[in-house]
Amino acid sequence: MESMRPYLLASALLLFGFSFWKLYLKKSECKCAEDIKTRKMARWILWVGAVAIIFSASFQSLLIHLYQ
Repeated sequence: MESMRPYLLASALLLFGFSFWKLYLKKSECKCAEDIKTRKMARWILWVGAVAIIFSASFQSLLIHLYQ
């Protein structure tokens, strides 16, 4: 899996960028309460995913520092 790591990280960042654009930059057509609640939950999930991407990107270097 090490040889695929750069491609997987690149695709994760690409999908994160698309999700960020969809949730923050693209204007919503509906301003109803249900849409606002859904977007707020999706934004929380987006940032939890961002933490997961950062952790997975730095996991190898974290292990190196732990075992030295």
